[in-house]
Amino acid sequence: MEELPFESQSFNAIVSQFGVEFGLLSQVCTEISRVIKPEGIISVLSVPARSPLFEGFIKKGKQSQFVLNNTRLFEVATAVAQAIHSFESSGQGREPAAYLQRFSAEVESVLSKVEEANSGLIVAVVATLQDILTRRGQLSIQEQITYIEHLKSRLNDHVARCESVSRAALGDASLTALTRGIPTVNPKGCRAEPISVGSFGTVAWHVSN
Repeated sequence: MEELPFESQSFNAIVSQFGVEFGLLSQVCTEISRVIKPEGIISVLSVPARSPLFEGFIKKGKQSQFVLNNTRLFEVATAVAQAIHSFESSGQGREPAAYLQRFSAEVESVLSKVEEANSGLIVAVVATLQDILTRRGQLSIQEQITYIEHLKSRLNDHVARCESVSRAALGDASLTALTRGIPTVNPKGCRAEPISVGSFGTVAWHVSN
């Protein structure tokens, strides 16, 4: 975004949907000014810093971070899957119920540390891990471990996305910088209008010239 691979005055219109805010706004605006034709049309949708939808997204990101950094759900689930597989293939060790109880104990410990209102994503992770463990008759041990690792990887990706969006979301200062940086032939300057959807409130800023 900061170095668009196009010649100057290449476009009659530029449209961005949740993109420009992830770049350096000053450089992005400079590039938009360079590649847009005189009197060209610009329409930008950007993430708002304050909205129930955005706050809910960040809330789930914090829950993902909690699961990754403050629990041993994935480690215990992996150890339990391996222990049960060892018992069922060799007959050595404890009964599967004993190992599953170990996982249940970890779940209880985790849920005791969070409020119910902040546990939605955590409960979903627990339910998925439980499903993987109870489907051992249908899944090989390699598949079980792969699914557990994939779920953990998805949570890591979710945390990264949330952190990126949180940094990029446009507050008042950034919104002002964007509206001032976008070129316009309108003497009144660019418009910044909130787009609202029912109870979700403002889901985007629409900035246009």
